[in-house]
Amino acid sequence: MLLPILLPPLASLPQFTMYAIAIINLLIVLWGVAIWIFAVKHARNIPMRDALSTVAGSIVVGWLLIWGLAYTLSDIVN
Repeated sequence: MLLPILLPPLASLPQFTMYAIAIINLLIVLWGVAIWIFAVKHARNIPMRDALSTVAGSIVVGWLLIWGLAYTLSDIVN
């Protein structure tokens, strides 16, 4: 499980609590993505499918940049 590695203070909590925190976090992220999709749709007057692809593409590109940066930094440190 990755949550105790990323957030050491939470490692001492019971496993049920950690799962509850992870589920609540996922729901909040999904809610934010839904708001982002509707914001793009209404701001640019585009169909829902185009807004969804715009947001999904932005998320994928962002994750790729973060992973690339992490890989580069780990290469520099080691």
